[in-house]
Amino acid sequence: MAAVILTLVISFMAAGVLWLVAGGRFQLDDDVQQNDILNLAIYTGILIVPVFLLVFLLLPL
Repeated sequence: MAAVILTLVISFMAAGVLWLVAGGRFQLDDDVQQNDILNLAIYTGILIVPVFLLVFLLLPL
């Protein structure tokens, strides 16, 4: 259970860094603030799989 929480936390933090670097690349909403939140959610979703593999495969070594 701790590994799943660690995966979500690292994914969200990495998505925040990616959002700061790349910005709002996806235009999902006309409202700028809502668009930024949706972009952060998309970046988090994209990063869950690589972080999951990192936590479950590389961390136990």
